Amino acid sequence: MQLYKIIGHTENIYNISLKTSKPPDLLLQSIYSLKKYLGSKERKFISELTFSSLRHKFLNDFLVEEAIKSLLFKESPNLSNNNFILDDKKFKNIASLFSTIASEIFFLDNSNFKNALSDAIQLNEKQKNKDIDEYIISALGELLGKKNSFAKDFWNELIICLNKLDFESKRVLENSLPDFQSFKILESRYSMPAWILIKWAVNEYYPLSLKECCMLAESYLHPAPITLRVNTEVASREEILAYLKSEGIEAEAGKLTPSSIIIKKRIPLSGMNMYRNGLVEIQDEGSQLVSYSLAPAAGSSVLDACAGAGGKTMHIASIMKDSGSILACDTEFEKIKEIKYRAARQNYHSIKSVHIRKAIPEELVKGFDYVLIDAPCSGMGTVRRIPNPKWRLTKDALEKYSFKQLELLKLYSQFVNPGGILVYSTCSSMFEENDEVIENFLNDNNDFVPDSIPEALKSFNITISQREKEDYKLHLFTHIYGCDTFFICRMRKIV
Repeated sequence: MQLYKIIGHTENIYNISLKTSKPPDLLLQSIYSLKKYLGSKERKFISELTFSSLRHKFLNDFLVEEAIKSLLFKESPNLSNNNFILDDKKFKNIASLFSTIASEIFFLDNSNFKNALSDAIQLNEKQKNKDIDEYIISALGELLGKKNSFAKDFWNELIICLNKLDFESKRVLENSLPDFQSFKILESRYSMPAWILIKWAVNEYYPLSLKECCMLAESYLHPAPITLRVNTEVASREEILAYLKSEGIEAEAGKLTPSSIIIKKRIPLSGMNMYRNGLVEIQDEGSQLVSYSLAPAAGSSVLDACAGAGGKTMHIASIMKDSGSILACDTEFEKIKEIKYRAARQNYHSIKSVHIRKAIPEELVKGFDYVLIDAPCSGMGTVRRIPNPKWRLTKDALEKYSFKQLELLKLYSQFVNPGGILVYSTCSSMFEENDEVIENFLNDNNDFVPDSIPEALKSFNITISQREKEDYKLHLFTHIYGCDTFFICRMRKIV
């Protein structure tokens, strides 16, 4: 399929992605089921371009606007007799996709993206290095209904504006006290709202310089790797690594947990025996560290209060060697069904799931040795995978998340047995959802005290290099640890 047709399909998907709350991967699956004529290579590039464009939204909006202004200022003759309107939504969407291509190829130098592009338009090795610009400019011209002269001008202007923006952002970072307009430059360059960058930079809980805030934002511009968690009760990490190597799949041991494996290229995991037989699960290293920080003892009782689809529930069962009892709760019935399916697939007998409605189930009243509250949050720690929260989150919404999280802590903490452990976690980088929630909770609940996370991790031979002010907290920022951003807090109930 010609490149302009592939990008035309992507524009439709990108436009829908900006409007819907549906995760991009689920949206793509539903669209591919309707467009069966799209081949695997075309789908791969469409997926890469869609996700990347969503991650780069603020950057793309800025570059497209600046490129248009620059061409108007230069009075480019190729702007005359347009077959399109410069502020038309479809034009801006198409221009944004090409802005993404420019960023990925010439700025981030993303080899996976470049290979996906080359494969989609079936370039040979010689053409990959020589003619890629010509293909891109021709596709842009076709989509805009213009001659290649305009497409070439616009493409070149995107690259010029990109380099200029990078230069300006570096200049801003040299200034220790940037003004708000300077933050707007950083917002565009790192594709992160200025108000979020400011909140990160002025927090009182964790040492983050402005440069590091930008490093964190830039880490969210890159796709997340596939991370597997090995069910170490039935297979060793070395065995799974050997199996992957025999299948020609490049993989390496994770750096943070003893059960993790990192795969940098997408694989058809759901069709592989190791997955169907419950030997591995897809689970980010940061998510794995939540269960390791809980560190439940074999034979104990555990409440997974906001279990979702049960990823951490399964890990807890693995840590406990399927002993004791685990009660997994959630307010969404479909997720409870998924927990039951996953527990059966991995042959776990210690897990019981309960659908939380309005009333508190009787099963909770008995109390638990360990309680995990992986609270619903903004998702600002997983924007590599679902970028939408970056432009959808508001200050009001952040306040509502924080209020709800504190309410969940108050509710489920009452079911911790004396001497028991309470772990609170989110997949958010926002301190309002993390440290502030914990601070408010501890101020009002004197029967809970901090409990060391490094000590809990020692039992698994896990050592995390930390910059924490208090050892009962763990901020797993993506630019430092390479995993999704997670916050973990461990507390003990006084006997």
